[in-house]
Amino acid sequence: MPDFSDYLKAGYCCLWICSPEPDRAERVLAKVALETNDVPPVRWDIAQGFTSLADNTRKACPSPVQAVKEAAVMPDKTVVFLWNFHRILAGLEVIQALQNAVPELKAKRSCLVVLAPSTEKLPEELARVFTTIDFPLPDRAELKLAMVEISEPYHVPVPDDPALVEAALGMTDMEAEDAFALSLVTKKGFD
Repeated sequence: MPDFSDYLKAGYCCLWICSPEPDRAERVLAKVALETNDVPPVRWDIAQGFTSLADNTRKACPSPVQAVKEAAVMPDKTVVFLWNFHRILAGLEVIQALQNAVPELKAKRSCLVVLAPSTEKLPEELARVFTTIDFPLPDRAELKLAMVEISEPYHVPVPDDPALVEAALGMTDMEAEDAFALSLVTKKGFD
């Protein structure tokens, strides 16, 4: 499967990232987007509007239709991460705004990235507009790093026991961090 950067280099303008971890997916993919396009990525959500992921500056924009229109006129190669957009895609106005924005997004080599837990709410009209990508849960190395980061404030050494990391496979980053922290608090170590 191509990497996220390959999709950006190829000029894909609408990507649907399937992940139960929108924060982790955005963090990882925003770094790739910046390295690939050399343009600071942007986040949009209905509560805060647009947020630059470079400097956290914000611009209010509570309308999803207006958000799509504004995303289409941002600087070339801008990647816009859309949070909870799958929850508001059923409206005809939003579907039409996306369909209308595609030519401009393609011309600018910009990309809208919907962060969603599944493709269940992807409207039929947009099923072939968006390319879906599964964002994997944390791997062993990421989980081991989470253990190290969780242990630092407690000054507890991280045991070299692969079973601890194996037990966390299948968890989200937050679930694993919470489980590791609870173990440190209740067992005074990793268990």
